[in-house]
Amino acid sequence: IGRCSIAETIAFDEERPMVLHLLPRPGRPGGEAGAEGPGAAQRLRFDIGPGFVFHLINAFDVAPDATSGMPEGGVVVDAVLWRRVDFGRTAQLDRVGPEDYVDGDRPMAERIVIDFATGEVRRRVLTDRAVEFGDVAREGEPCAHAYLAAGCYGHPNEWGPAMGVMKLTPGGYTSEGDEAEAEVSHCLVRAMGARRLVNEPLFVPRDNATAEDDGWLLVQVYDAEEHGRPRVRVR
Repeated sequence: IGRCSIAETIAFDEERPMVLHLLPRPGRPGGEAGAEGPGAAQRLRFDIGPGFVFHLINAFDVAPDATSGMPEGGVVVDAVLWRRVDFGRTAQLDRVGPEDYVDGDRPMAERIVIDFATGEVRRRVLTDRAVEFGDVAREGEPCAHAYLAAGCYGHPNEWGPAMGVMKLTPGGYTSEGDEAEAEVSHCLVRAMGARRLVNEPLFVPRDNATAEDDGWLLVQVYDAEEHGRPRVRVR
């Protein structure tokens, strides 16, 4: 304990896909303890391709209807993940140079959609910017978010510590490469300034808010010039 970073205790195997487990929840139809029979929810397992999930942003059920394109429903998972990562390299700063922070593999927000009717897994990167620590307005049921907030780097293809915050509209349930206009995600970025690093953003809804994105984004900012840690509210 204390002799190495957590990254040095993890090995990434690109030959093994990530696995998503869906477990019945108590209080949901068919999810009661000991439930059996046709109406009982089942534990499900899906191989979802290569990657390493750093942080889960949110997940929600998709109702079976024509608008979703999933007649038997499905599940949406938004997460921050790496398609590939070398923990041995990133954990040892003396081996890392500027070239490691231009393009290449980096933590990005990705949407994973499971279609129950076909078993199909759809994946789509939501933004090319490096992001971390996503948050959503946790209101309603099943908390199907239209927006998410995250810390991000201030350049679209260079990356490093988060220096700004992002409001991201994930779009719909299409897979990567589908350019349907209604499904394409887009983002709004607010930079905190040169040599200012941000911590995990937290979305706080306004009292009596009438829209999902009506509220404040609280984020702690470290100013490397002044060594101060002002708390910033982004409205």
